[in-house]
Amino acid sequence: MTKNNINILLQFDNGGGGACPVQYDTTYHNDHYFIRYRHSCLTIDKNDITIYEFRLAPEKYDDGFWSDRETNVYLHLLSQAITTNTLDDLILPTIEESHIHQLHALGEYPKYIDWKCGKTHTHTDSCPYQIISAKDLNPIQRKKMDHYYNEIRDDQKK
Repeated sequence: MTKNNINILLQFDNGGGGACPVQYDTTYHNDHYFIRYRHSCLTIDKNDITIYEFRLAPEKYDDGFWSDRETNVYLHLLSQAITTNTLDDLILPTIEESHIHQLHALGEYPKYIDWKCGKTHTHTDSCPYQIISAKDLNPIQRKKMDHYYNEIRDDQKK
């Protein structure tokens, strides 16, 4: 895949993300794309038809999680392939290979809810909040997310 337009990033509905599976939705030129990563396999559906499948991790990992930095790599590469109509030729880096990719950095996705009520309780819709991107997490939030990610990856290696 060429490095042209590597900074293209589509807008993903509702912030996307999650784990087991990771899921993102986007629309480009009136076509709906559904991106899902589960059981170590990435699939892309276009208008409810699977058009792309690629294994990102060994099957034994039964992986369904992307770190914030891995998310940045994959969403940029997938955005580029969708907007240039090159999904048929797309070969993605594995999870391990993504760690040395130039896009392995914090980005716009996933999105997080930052509760602003200042209380430790079960939050409700009446609690004030804002939606923030992975790159905008404060240092305490970032440390928690990185710790969570590292625990998952360490468990997979056992």
